[in-house]
Amino acid sequence: MTVSNVMNNKDVKVSNETKVRILSIINKYNYTPNMNARGLSSKHSKLIGVLCYSKNNQLDFSNHFVAQVLSGIEKKARESGFFILVNHFNAPDDLEVLQRNWKLDGIIIIGLMSHNFETFSQTIQVPSVYIDTVLPNDTLKSVFEKRSDAYFILTYDRELARLATAHQLDLGHEKIGFFNVQNRNGRTECYCAAL
Repeated sequence: MTVSNVMNNKDVKVSNETKVRILSIINKYNYTPNMNARGLSSKHSKLIGVLCYSKNNQLDFSNHFVAQVLSGIEKKARESGFFILVNHFNAPDDLEVLQRNWKLDGIIIIGLMSHNFETFSQTIQVPSVYIDTVLPNDTLKSVFEKRSDAYFILTYDRELARLATAHQLDLGHEKIGFFNVQNRNGRTECYCAAL
């Protein structure tokens, strides 16, 4: 208890001599607390699971969007005293195994398709943030009625597809190509509508 109090700056009742002794032993053995053990004894692990949906069995770090999002999440997590665990998933079992093996304070999910949302979201037991999971309004309403700890962050790629196409048209271009790996969030429809 005394060592813990000294390490967490709650050492008002600890003598200076004892503080010096504890800190010298910590320095001598280069001791750092085990975050997993700390998570077991407290209600918080300071660990956030960052999961990227992937049809393949691997995470594609070359994807510019994913790399940018991961970089931003890691920066903010570190500034707030949290750590992140990055993994890919493509089945509900992946989420269950992750939650069984790690005590997570929350989960951030990137790129879960709307048609998979119901199946996957049922397995999540901690606060969750969904990045680029676009749901119909009635589904969103249902989610918010059931869970007050689910959040959604969306990029407005439909509007951006329309604006980019309109900009090209404004410049006088008539033959405008559009390459889209997946028709996520109706980008192709917005491109066609702008034409």
